[in-house]
Amino acid sequence: MKKTKVTVLVLVAMLTFAFAANSNLPYAFAHETKQFGNINIEVGWADEPSLAGQLNTVTVGISNASDDAVAQLQATIKKGGQTKALDLLPQEQEGLYGAQVIPAQIGQYELVLKGSVSGQSINGSIPLDDVADPKLLT
Repeated sequence: MKKTKVTVLVLVAMLTFAFAANSNLPYAFAHETKQFGNINIEVGWADEPSLAGQLNTVTVGISNASDDAVAQLQATIKKGGQTKALDLLPQEQEGLYGAQVIPAQIGQYELVLKGSVSGQSINGSIPLDDVADPKLLT
């Protein structure tokens, strides 16, 4: 009986790995974190995978900062040479901010941050996970 359970578990694990390895969709997502002095800023998409033409939210988590951390911070989403200013709004979780966007194209986007957070100068960009083609889901 034990041998049968182990065989079934191994078979399920192998099938899961084979499916993930052959999938056209990326299956590992992570938010990127960048440190500016004593301030850590983590960015990512609220819904992953992010799909072109679909409403999503860019999330910005800020640690070691005051309550209104983004008051002096400008956020811009960038794809190639195109940019769009974002209005970061507080989310339910403390230290988390978000801005809704509809990424129009597949590929790599980045979040550009300039200004200051709790007196710490912020000037840099953080990559977001690639935006995928929604046709890959069909």
